[in-house]
Amino acid sequence: MADFKTHWQVGLSVSVMGALGVSSLGLAPPKMIPLLVTVGWIGSIAPDLDSDTGRPLRLIFGGLSVILPSVLVWRVQWLQESPERAVLFLAVAMYVIHSPMRWLFKTFTKHRGAIHSVPAGMIFGGLCFLLAYHEETKRPLMWAIGALGSLGYLTHLCLDELWSVDFNGTKLSVKRSFGSALSIRTGSTLKTTTLYLTWALVWWGCYRLWACEPLIPEGLMAYAHSWWSAPLFSLEWWQERWASLKELAP
Repeated sequence: MADFKTHWQVGLSVSVMGALGVSSLGLAPPKMIPLLVTVGWIGSIAPDLDSDTGRPLRLIFGGLSVILPSVLVWRVQWLQESPERAVLFLAVAMYVIHSPMRWLFKTFTKHRGAIHSVPAGMIFGGLCFLLAYHEETKRPLMWAIGALGSLGYLTHLCLDELWSVDFNGTKLSVKRSFGSALSIRTGSTLKTTTLYLTWALVWWGCYRLWACEPLIPEGLMAYAHSWWSAPLFSLEWWQERWASLKELAP
């Protein structure tokens, strides 16, 4: 298995070449090359989220706790309607991603499990596509971002497989870890089925955005609004209470 330094160095090189390639094809303007390189580089270390050392886990979840909530506020119009709503969402989402989600991920994943598989790479690319969506974002750029995410991810898997082959001596030999990274299934049938269902769900979302259809049905959004109304009402009540207390102060 390649070490962390090799993964990010090779991943960065492949991401630069991939970004230049999609830009030369006209899928993304040159000014977006740094973003494409960053997406590919993150993808190249993402499979090691299940690493026993935990270094990639801390780096990626730390970054996600800042980037993902900010992207959602930027994308979801309902969150932009009130500063209090946006701040409350940012605070809750940052905490949930940084602590509970990271703990759950570390607890229920094992090294060279579902994360180290080709379907996981496709899921990662689809998620990058979804996060790149915005009314002002052109569709080719969204596909370019998704493609760079999957490219970086699959680069990591290929390196792990390459490191599983022993080139010393006159005859090639493979280590026991060979085939555990660049695989199309993982563990039990249930886990493999869940992995492919997740892939189908993510790419169904990509299709809906590509077809200019709402990603989240209106009924589900109304349900989410009802859940958020209680804490927002409480926050507004405390603001009014604080204002009245300030008026009564001498």
